[in-house]
Amino acid sequence: MKKARSKRVTLADVAAKAGVSVATASVAITGRPSGNCRVSPAVAEKIRRAARQLNYHPNLQARNLSTQRTHTIALLIKRAAWHNAMFYLSAAQRVLRQSGFLEFCTLYPDNLLESERANIELCIERRVEGIIAMPLIDLEGKANVGLFNQVHEEEGIPVVQLGLSLPGCAAPFVVTDEVEGILRAVRLLHAMGHRRIAHVTIKGYENAEPLNPYRVAYLRYEGYRRAMAELKLKEQVISGDGPLTDVEMLYDESVRLAANVAKASPRPTAIIAFSDYNAAGLMQGLTDLGVSIPGDISILAVGDQPFARMLRPPLTMLAPPFEQMGELATRTVLKMVEGGEGQSAALPPVLVSRQSVREIKGE
Repeated sequence: MKKARSKRVTLADVAAKAGVSVATASVAITGRPSGNCRVSPAVAEKIRRAARQLNYHPNLQARNLSTQRTHTIALLIKRAAWHNAMFYLSAAQRVLRQSGFLEFCTLYPDNLLESERANIELCIERRVEGIIAMPLIDLEGKANVGLFNQVHEEEGIPVVQLGLSLPGCAAPFVVTDEVEGILRAVRLLHAMGHRRIAHVTIKGYENAEPLNPYRVAYLRYEGYRRAMAELKLKEQVISGDGPLTDVEMLYDESVRLAANVAKASPRPTAIIAFSDYNAAGLMQGLTDLGVSIPGDISILAVGDQPFARMLRPPLTMLAPPFEQMGELATRTVLKMVEGGEGQSAALPPVLVSRQSVREIKGE
């Protein structure tokens, strides 16, 4: 026999059990004031306890219909950022759920502007209330700046850029302060006795154009360049020359670049690697060539994926504050949804000291 469906617990049931009005129960459950209705912390906890006892779950569809709102924030994730997105998303989801919102995530299948445009249009169709975007610059140096501005200013959907800021984009941004992070890293290596400090990076690092598809590589090089000039040290940049579309290619290219590092004259005593995948490839290639890390060459990299501590030796890293950035971007877009102003921010990376860097004497 077909099992009868149990009756859904309603907000009225929760209110009755707690001995309050439905309006009071609504304020306690949603955390949003309604008119003159306010709820003390003690009463709110009593209502939430009643909701737990009754196994009450809010009817989001009914709420959205009654308020003409979707309470949904979209997160647009470009393919090039997939490996970092999980750290942003964990913080974003936590803040959204605490605020009574849901996330709508879209992963681009490629690094094409057409995919980004399609996902932005989907956001408009879904009537999302805000967008957190990891904006894309394609290999031809083009970006959807105009479309983001249209959505942000004409459609009235607040947008926050995360991880990268597009020139001319009206939306505020939350990014890592790449220049300051690398500058501090060079100073640290210098303080540990290193004078021959190389930077191993990717193509495009010297391109200062704002729409350089390898913009992050340029910013990290700029931090290295400034620090080396400040300390009156000679630059030593070693880079690949092939197009990179995923982290596996970055690793493989870095294995090959290890030979250039090993035969460099003078050989560097320390390397600042563009990324953790970059550093992992260098470590493999240098080890194969009989170069000891950190005995012969110290390596410091940017990124701090979980595998960084699993390498031997574990990698010393400049770790972008991904979770802090995800949380700040989410709180910013929610503030804008409620009519507030969104502020841009550049957060410095955090140094995570491990065993791939050593102090030297007599340089």
